[in-house]
Amino acid sequence: MASNLDIQFGVDTPGTRSLRVGRWSEQNACYHLIANVKDKLPLLTGPVADLVIKHLSRLPEVCDFHLLAFVVMPDHVHLLGTLQGTLSISEVMGRWKKHSGREINRYLERTGPFWQAGYYDRRIRNEGELGELVNYVHLNPVTSELVDRPEDWKHSSLQGEYRTRLTGWWKLGYRSQ
Repeated sequence: MASNLDIQFGVDTPGTRSLRVGRWSEQNACYHLIANVKDKLPLLTGPVADLVIKHLSRLPEVCDFHLLAFVVMPDHVHLLGTLQGTLSISEVMGRWKKHSGREINRYLERTGPFWQAGYYDRRIRNEGELGELVNYVHLNPVTSELVDRPEDWKHSSLQGEYRTRLTGWWKLGYRSQ
């Protein structure tokens, strides 16, 4: 029997495996995805958050995953998007986390895993749920008391540069709390 010291979190943890049960990818479906920094360290600020966004902006070309909305928080990232190509959600997240983590570690002059093993995923079932999740994602910095208004958060798809590039989310807007 393994002691707590012998368990590598995210690999042998009993709950982690059960999270993957029933996970499947559907082309042209919308997904809400969350990736956490390993040990929930608040490293996603300033230039590091910019690197994350740079890698997010490549998802449509590299993985055929089309972003609808995102927010980069200090210790995690929320993505909303549609799976368009032949890759699974696991492959999309694996590629994104691998490449972004490598570049961030180089920038921070550190080694080892940058992202926590695994991720949260939820298939979005309808336009109403999508609208609610766009609001939830954009209000995340407000709920965390980092800014007063969602549009004040620099690292989100509400910023003008991203607003013009992303596909369709701007039609949904957001509702304040």
